[in-house]
Amino acid sequence: MSYYTGGNLFSLLAFFIWIPIAIWGMRRWPPARATATLYFGGLLLLPEVVFFKPAGLPEFAKLEVIFVWILVGALLFHRQRLRSGPKSKGVRLLVGLFLVGSVLTIFLNFDAFRVGSRFVSGQAPYDAFHAILIALLSTILPFYLGSVMFRTSKDLRTLLRVMAVSAMLYSLLMFVELILSPQLHRWVYGFHQHGFNQTIRAGGYRPMVFMAHGLAVAFLTSLSVLAAASLHKGRVRILRFPAAGVTAYLWVVLASTKSVASLLYTTVAVPIILFTRPKVQVLVGTVLVCLLLAYPIARANEWIPVDELKAWAQEEYGPARAHSMMFRLENEELLLERAMERPWFGWGTYCRACLFEPWSGDLSSTRDGEWIIQLGDSGIVGFASRFGLMLFPLLLLLRRLRFVPRDSDRRLLGGLGLMIGFAAFDMVPNADFSRLAFILSGALLGCLTGILQEASLMRLKKRQARIAAARQAPNARAAGLAGAATLFALLLAAPVAAAAPDAVGGGFADSGLDASYYANPDLEGAPSFTRRDLRIDFDWDELRPVGGSTAEPYRWFPRDGFSIRWSGRIIPRFSEAYTFHGEADDGIRIKIRAPGESTWTSLVDRWSEAGAFESKPFQMRAGELYELQVEYRELEGRAACRPLWKSQSAAAEVIDPVRQQGINISQPSGRGMSGRT
Repeated sequence: MSYYTGGNLFSLLAFFIWIPIAIWGMRRWPPARATATLYFGGLLLLPEVVFFKPAGLPEFAKLEVIFVWILVGALLFHRQRLRSGPKSKGVRLLVGLFLVGSVLTIFLNFDAFRVGSRFVSGQAPYDAFHAILIALLSTILPFYLGSVMFRTSKDLRTLLRVMAVSAMLYSLLMFVELILSPQLHRWVYGFHQHGFNQTIRAGGYRPMVFMAHGLAVAFLTSLSVLAAASLHKGRVRILRFPAAGVTAYLWVVLASTKSVASLLYTTVAVPIILFTRPKVQVLVGTVLVCLLLAYPIARANEWIPVDELKAWAQEEYGPARAHSMMFRLENEELLLERAMERPWFGWGTYCRACLFEPWSGDLSSTRDGEWIIQLGDSGIVGFASRFGLMLFPLLLLLRRLRFVPRDSDRRLLGGLGLMIGFAAFDMVPNADFSRLAFILSGALLGCLTGILQEASLMRLKKRQARIAAARQAPNARAAGLAGAATLFALLLAAPVAAAAPDAVGGGFADSGLDASYYANPDLEGAPSFTRRDLRIDFDWDELRPVGGSTAEPYRWFPRDGFSIRWSGRIIPRFSEAYTFHGEADDGIRIKIRAPGESTWTSLVDRWSEAGAFESKPFQMRAGELYELQVEYRELEGRAACRPLWKSQSAAAEVIDPVRQQGINISQPSGRGMSGRT
């Protein structure tokens, strides 16, 4: 194994320290929170430039280390999520085309060439293996992790929240560099990650902190502004702060980065999020990705008004910024001519698509935009298939947004789609520093698919419940007539016959369940308070107190990061197999113990999986008392817990206390503190 670092020993050790942190995070947190936290944490804190080169493998730098260890953690602790990958034929076609194109690029570039004193190597068959690994690590793995680790509306909120909170925390380090100059990377890791002269802007500094360039910091901050604005429209708070205030604060932070392009992005995008419908936001995002895909055609046909852009930049931002823009545009033109010499599969690696001085062989071109890097290296096939992965989820969202039931989900999906559009558009002038666009694209596909599946499942269950109720209606009428006849017979026989026992009911004994509420997500320590809950049918959503009251001890109970244990006894009405199902956001465990048994049977164990759940059938005997324990945890955002049960003879229903058993005198009318808050 070889490695490179221009800094101190800690710049090497940071990657090894990151490994147990990543494993611990994937084990400790739910999939969405773990993935988002570890990705942004690694991106914002690990060193740039440093890499490891295992024998026979490509270089592993910051981003590769982040994605690989998130994948390893998911394989260890969230394997079920990894099985829920994209099933769409369109995605599979694009991925397959990208991989095949990467291999063909190698096999069509075996020729070496010389420019002046520089010898540029040809590709070798062995490079095809490297090309596949690079394609997987740079594009497919981020997209895949986004699509499987973010699957629900809860996950969508988690992603946007973590993004906004990361930018808020990072702003403290940015302010340090604004005052003292960009030195943090040198102080911690022993070297500057980029030329210091590029950090000087407008008589001050442009912070880099631990990212590759000041532009990367500014662009990530701009997307965080859009994330906060989307959360505001979705009526979601960020920690305990109103999302509107976080949006304003992050915009001020963004202005301090002195990045014109990122400021322009937010100036255009934030009003779109605040004042237009979600479908308009998705449409704008789709158009922006299409502009990226169409940009090479526009440049080749001279449809871009270069002279007018130069005059506008000089008038608005001065000669220095105009010169910078013209340098990029002129480079693009020359590099595009080079790329079109091998248009379909490109030139491959080793900077074969670069331009060199004819006599000295020195590099004479700068490849700034991600589009020209991809087009030159991989050709039209690689370019279209890679960026097509960003377009496909947006096209799918355009078609299916109207089927998303909740308005807040539609607004968050629309904001995410717009963020992807601006991330794609930024690849015209700049390189892809973070692979964030592919994570967001995968997350959009995963969340849309999961939300639609959950909505479809709920519609199906409601339809089944209506059908079951309709089938039982005639039986209920017949039972009513039979009951009236029986009552009349009993009244006649009252002097000589004993009273017949009441019919067996179904539900909780003892007037409900003993509930213990814990101010932590893992049922640790002593509960903050206990009470009797008649039923488990809660949807606290974003507004609560959880305890249902502002009095002590409920007043200070946390909005997020709590857990509940319900314990009690349950009586089935029929001697049949019962199934427990419903919704829990974030996690739930259900255990049951039969009469006379010493061991518990686990029916549901989804402690780290938010969303719908369903147990295997459990055989029960009518009229007998079974011990039941339900455990629930809430981490952040929406909070809901609604277990139901059903059998062959009983439609799905929320479990209520039983009546007419001699156990409960009566069932209280109204839900009190145990209904929906």
